[in-house]
Amino acid sequence: MAKTKEERRKEIIETAGKLFEEKGYEQTQVQDIVNEIGVAKGLFYYYFKSKDEVMEELADRYADAIIDAVNELIDKDISTFDKINRIFQIFIDSAEKKSGIFMGILNVKNGITHERIFFNVGEKMVPLVTELILSGNDNGECNCSDPKFITEFLVSGLFNIMNQISPDEKIDYLKEKLPTIKTMILKLYNFAEQKESK
Repeated sequence: MAKTKEERRKEIIETAGKLFEEKGYEQTQVQDIVNEIGVAKGLFYYYFKSKDEVMEELADRYADAIIDAVNELIDKDISTFDKINRIFQIFIDSAEKKSGIFMGILNVKNGITHERIFFNVGEKMVPLVTELILSGNDNGECNCSDPKFITEFLVSGLFNIMNQISPDEKIDYLKEKLPTIKTMILKLYNFAEQKESK
């Protein structure tokens, strides 16, 4: 039975993602993708103009997965401080588990895709974190007078710094700076001094 257009498009995206993870974005060619599926090259170009366009789609899925993970975290029965800190771990885990996609996002279209994805994720993160801090204010965990501004300040500042770090050093850099980031979170949101739970 012939595949529908949506099924075929999804197959191309998922196959490309698998190959980007195995071989790397730069090393994967359109021919590799169609060979893996067992179709003619023309079929690929019926759905996508280029390998970059497939990477754009994967980048959007990557960003959506991060936001989904953050939303799931928000529903957990842990402290506000833990939730804020674990958001950074979500970014690290996503980059490590999907390193081929992560590096592809950084390199496709000379970094334009990376900037777009980070901007979109940042825009979605600000209201989520702001709500967390407002909730923390309500239950007495923190005492922050302007959660939205401080969250915008933190997100835009961190993303701006990360954009200046070379692609292959970003994950290690973020890991190295996590203790400093956590100290900043404590002070900027005016959390009561506490330790993150395991």
